[in-house]
Amino acid sequence: PQQVARARFVEGTGEVATVCDDGILRGWDAREGRLLWSIPASPDAGFDVALGGDGWLASAGLGGVGLFDRASG
Repeated sequence: PQQVARARFVEGTGEVATVCDDGILRGWDAREGRLLWSIPASPDAGFDVALGGDGWLASAGLGGVGLFDRASG
């Protein structure tokens, strides 16, 4: 990705969720810098991301709001 639009830390897990200009949502291990998962969303998804401790991920952008399960995409 050329630009990270938003990054959110998940308290107590060491995980960071990012939404990027390429429309892909990514989860990172903040301690090791290792990619944990990636979910293709949409190029319009890139304004905000929220990550729940229960495995759900939400993104918001021009195309609306998307809700994803991190385990299955």
